[in-house]
Formats: sequence, structure tokens, C-alpha cells
Amino acid sequence: MHKLKYNSKHNFKFSYLITNYNLLLILVLIIGFVVRLYHLGSLPIGLNQDEAYAGYEAYSLLNYGMDSHGYVNPVYFISWGSGMNVLYSYLTIPFLLLTGNHLTVFAIRLPQAVFSCLALIAFYFLLKKLFSNKWKALLGLFVFAVTPWHIMLSHWGLESNIAPSFLLFGLLFWIMGMENSKFFILSALMYGLSLYAYAPLWMAVPVILLLQFSYSVYCKKFKWDKLFFLAVVLLFILALPLILFLLINNGFLPEIKTGLISIPKLLEYRGGEISLSNIQLSAYNFYNLLATQNDNLIWNSTTEFGLYYKFSIVFIVIGLCSISKTAIRSIKAKSYNPRTFIFCNVLVSIIFALLISNINVNKINMIHIPLLICCVQGIITASSFLKRPIYSYVIFAYLVCFIAFFSFYNTIYNVYIQEPFQYGVEDSVNAALSRTTSKIYINSNIFYSNVLFATKIPVTDYLATVKYNPELSVDSTPVSFDKFVFGYNVEFLDNNYVYIISNDDISYFTEKGFVIESYGNYSVAYYEN
Repeated sequence: MHKLKYNSKHNFKFSYLITNYNLLLILVLIIGFVVRLYHLGSLPIGLNQDEAYAGYEAYSLLNYGMDSHGYVNPVYFISWGSGMNVLYSYLTIPFLLLTGNHLTVFAIRLPQAVFSCLALIAFYFLLKKLFSNKWKALLGLFVFAVTPWHIMLSHWGLESNIAPSFLLFGLLFWIMGMENSKFFILSALMYGLSLYAYAPLWMAVPVILLLQFSYSVYCKKFKWDKLFFLAVVLLFILALPLILFLLINNGFLPEIKTGLISIPKLLEYRGGEISLSNIQLSAYNFYNLLATQNDNLIWNSTTEFGLYYKFSIVFIVIGLCSISKTAIRSIKAKSYNPRTFIFCNVLVSIIFALLISNINVNKINMIHIPLLICCVQGIITASSFLKRPIYSYVIFAYLVCFIAFFSFYNTIYNVYIQEPFQYGVEDSVNAALSRTTSKIYINSNIFYSNVLFATKIPVTDYLATVKYNPELSVDSTPVSFDKFVFGYNVEFLDNNYVYIISNDDISYFTEKGFVIESYGNYSVAYYEN
């Protein structure tokens, strides 16, 4: 009886602990989900030109079956002339349908937020595989959930920023494939789709996969079977259109246009963006970016809090050293340790960061999740080295910083971002359209993609009316389309037309008798008879 009673008490305590763990897990996920979805349509306020264009491309494909340059289901958009990744726009289409086919800021940011939430779940399961400890996985999930970089990334629809999520999914399924090869198919799917998320991954992903595959075979952990070969075939099929795209844009093939898929030739090909000649300058910029956790682009990071909170760099360095040491030991002993895959991803990310010109936070977005895993490892290693649990202090520090950051992000930051995200353009365009059926002249600093987004002009009408500067050799930036003309001279204003102006120009228009209606950082000027 005594033994039975003891076991019952023990089981009760264990059940109580498990229940608390599950509650904590749910709480952390809820916090992560809420901060990524909170005020999605107005935080950050305004609209970035790239997310506007990605949204308009999705809207055009959904409603007219072609993009803004008339291509049917392109594998890469021409967009600005030098191209834009397509995956985000294709992922946006279902969300447009879910929101009633309304092209809104909320609708085009929703895919990024949803996949960022899915990334939280994937990150948790990846940590469980890496550390074989659910409490360490929960700690890491909390750190990831409150990290400024990922919160800011999830709140706006930059098409290349969907890439880290797919790389994370691909790595998780690869590690799961070590135990059950059916997951290699999912890994191939995720890695294959990541190629359509960010062009530099066309070179990086093959290197990552080669290192992961070589290590798995070297450690005799890898099992050959037909499912793996199916995964290889799937990856090749996904990569093939982009291989053809590279051949076309390097002059080996003509562009391909069919009723099902298009592989275009860009107006300006950025093939030289990755080069050995970038190493010296990029090495300095890369060090400076990570040391300061800031690239001076307010849409990527803040001076006040950095990418991962300033103090995290200590844990990242400790964790990177620990993971590197583990990987080297594992390789020497030919023993399998999944943390070696993190070492591979960090190594490849650093190499490509050194090769990319003009690096910034989003250009090296493949490195951030591996570094956050290093941060988690660093916390664990530091706790072990100090021979005392520091987890409660670390959690408290992150929690305080998170509260301060999210308060800042919702208030002061949203004022800072108004100008670069051209707050007021959409309302100004709609107001101007309500005032005239004639020409509308637009401040030349306003991005035409934001006007396309605001008007939702049918892409067929856009293509029929768009005009480019005849003095330029490449037709990349329109000077006009439909009733919109970009640029005006404040010395020669015509009161027969409506103008969308920067608020800095208000005085010029009021002096000439124009009525002014202001919307955010922009105004509509019209002459009232």
C-alpha cells in the first residue's frame, strides 16, 4: 500500500509539472502569435514600396492572370526592371481570397505574419531535436518569440523576408529525415520553395544541402532509399525553372513565354551582386552590422534595441564557439550530432554575407535564425560554466527588454517609419481620384508601386497606358500611366489638374490659390472654382 501511495503521489507531481509545462508552452506561443499579428495593417504605418509591388503583382495574377509586365505565372518578376522574388506574391493570393479579394495592407502582410507564427512552432521542434530537452526548447522559443528582428520582420511584407521561415522548415524536416526518410520530401519542398523567396539562395542552398548531406553520409547516419531519391527529383523540378532563368539572363537562351509559365529576361540583370570583389568591404560591414545589431535602416532594426537585444551578442558568441566545438568533435569522431547542421548553416551564411554587395539585415536574412540558435546554446553553456542556473535572470532580462521594445515599437517607432513608408499616399490617391477625372500629377519621390497598390488599376489598363522616359535605355520606372503623371514643376502649376504633393510643397500651392487636403505626410492640392 505504501509503495502504491508513493507512486500515486509521484505521478501526481509529474502530471502537475507536465501540465505547467504545457501551459507555459501555450503562453509563450500566444505571446509570439499576438505580437506578430497585432495591428498588422497599421504597424508599421504606411506602406513600403516593395511590399506594395508584391501585393499588386499578387492581385494582378489573381484577377488577370498576368503580372505587371504581362507575363503569365512568371518564375521571377521583372517588376522594378532588375527583378523581384515571386514566392511571397504567390503565397499572398490565397490570403487575398480569404479577405474578399480586397488589396489591403492587412491582406498583403498576413502571409508574412502567418509564416512567422509557423516559424515559432518549427523553431521549438527544431530545438527539441537539437538539445533533446523540452525545457531548453521552451527557453529558446521564448527568446525567439520576443526577438525584435523577427517581430519586425513579421509585420511587413518584404518578399525576401519569407526566406528564413522556409530555410527553417527545410532544416527541421532534414533532421527529421535522419529518423524517417519521408521527411526528406518535405525538406526538399521547403528548400526548393526558398529558392523563389530570395535569389542569393540559388547559390547558398545547394552548398548548405551538400554540407548537410556529406556530413550525414560521413557519420553513417544517412540511409539510402527511394524516398530520398524522390526528394532529389522534387528539388530538381523546383530548381529547373530558375536554372533556365539563369541561362536566359546570361544570354544562352531566349525568354520562355507560355500559357502556363513564363521565364522572363530582366531589363537589368543583377548577376554581379555576389562577387569575390565584395569580400573586403562586406567583411567590415558584416562585422559592424552584427556588433551594433543595426544597419541604419529603420525598417530592419532599431538603434535602441538592436536585432536580438544588445546583450544577446555575448550569448551568441559563447554559443557559436560551443556549437563550433561540438561540430568539430563530431566530425573528428564521425559521430552524429544535429547541432553540426547549425554550424554548417552559420558557416555558409557568413561566406555568402562576405560575397554580397551592400549588405544589410534582410540581405543576410539566412543567418539570423542560426545565430538565435547559437544564442540559446550560449545561455545553456553560460549556465553550465557558471555552475549555477541563470535561466530565471535571463528570462527576466529578455522579458523586460521585450516590454520596452514593444512599447517603443507601437509608439515612437511608428512615428519614425511614416516618412520611409510614405504614410498617406494611399489616402491621397483616393482623395485625388474623387476630385477629378483628368490628369493627376504626383510628387516624383512617391513610388509608382504605391500608386498601383492604391488605385488597384487593372493590369491590362496599366500595360496599355504606361509610358517610360524615352531618354533612358531601360524601361524600368514609369513616368506616367492611366491618368497619373510623376513629377511636376512648382513654378508652372496648372489649376486644371489635381496634384499629390509632399507636405514640404504646400506653401507653393497655397500661394497660387490651391486648396489643400492633407493625409499623413502627403497632401492633395486642387483648384476650387
